[in-house]
Amino acid sequence: MQKQLDTFLTGSFPPMDYSSSADVTASIRNAVRRQIEAGLDVLSDGQVRSDIVGIFARRVGLEGDGLPYRVRRKIGSLKESVTLRDLEIAATEAEGHPLKAHITGPTVVAESCADDDDTPSVYRGIGGFRQLTLDLARALAGEARFTAQKSKELNIRYLQIDEPSLVFGADLQLAGEAIGIIVKVWREAGGGEVILHVCGDIRDILPDLIAMPVDILNVENVHLREADEKVLKELRESNKKLALGVVSVNTEKHPSSQGLAQDLLYAVDRYGTDHICAVTPNCGLRLSSADLAMLRMKRLTESVSILQERAGRLA
Repeated sequence: MQKQLDTFLTGSFPPMDYSSSADVTASIRNAVRRQIEAGLDVLSDGQVRSDIVGIFARRVGLEGDGLPYRVRRKIGSLKESVTLRDLEIAATEAEGHPLKAHITGPTVVAESCADDDDTPSVYRGIGGFRQLTLDLARALAGEARFTAQKSKELNIRYLQIDEPSLVFGADLQLAGEAIGIIVKVWREAGGGEVILHVCGDIRDILPDLIAMPVDILNVENVHLREADEKVLKELRESNKKLALGVVSVNTEKHPSSQGLAQDLLYAVDRYGTDHICAVTPNCGLRLSSADLAMLRMKRLTESVSILQERAGRLA
C-alpha cells in the first residue's frame, strides 16, 4: 500500500456551551484545534451550531425549533450561505490543512418534515414528498454554489452530502436525482470531489449507492465487510472511492489502534487499494464527550500510521 489515507471527521465535534456569536466562533476554533491536535488530515468546522437538519431547516424555509419541522410555504432559493461564515472561521485556524464542507441531504431534510393540514398542497402525499425533496435540493444547491465559489480561497477539498437515513426505505432513485441537482451546481461552480455519507447497514442498497452521482462513499466498514462478493466486485470495478467509517460512536467502548489497523489491512485487501481514500468515525461526534472525541480521533490517526508501517514492511 503506497498512498496515504486521509483521516477526517464524519462531520461534527462536541460543541462548547455558547450563548452568543462570539461563543460560536470560539467553539468552531476549538473544534478545529482539537482536530489538528489529534492529527487529522482534513478538517471540518465541527458543525457546532445544531444537528445536521437543524443547521439548514429554518434557513431553507421550514418552521419549528426541532423535529418534526413544518412546511408552511413554497421552498425558495437561499439568498446567502448557511455555512460559509463557519468555514471561513475554520480556515483561519486550519494551519494549512484542507477543509471539508457539509450540506445536509434533501431526503433526510424532507423526511424531517410533518405533513399536516397547513402544509401547502404541492407538498402533500407521495407526490408532494417528491416535490418537497427536489425543491429542497434546489435550495441546498445554492449552498453548494456559495461554498464552491470560495473553495479554492478556503482550501475546501471536499463537499460531503449527509444522507444518514437512506438505508431505512428511502426512495433511492429520488435521492439520487436530488443529490445530482446539488452535485451538478457544485461542480459547475468549481468544487472538488463529493462525498456521500450514509449511516447503518448499507449492504442491501450498495448497488444503488455505487450508482449515486458522487465520487466517494462514506459508509461503515462493519457492514461493508459483510457485503456479498458480487456487489463488492461491482464496487471494485467502479470508479467509486471509500471513506471507511471504522470507529463506533454509540458505545463507550473503543477499539485499539492495532485492531483498527488490522481491520483496515483486511479492507485494503478486499476492496482494493485504489478504492480506499480515507478513514473516519462511523458518524458525527456531537454527542461524545470532548475527551472521548479526542480519543476516537487519535485512534484513527494511530491506526493509519500502523497500517502504513505494516504495509511498508510488506512492500
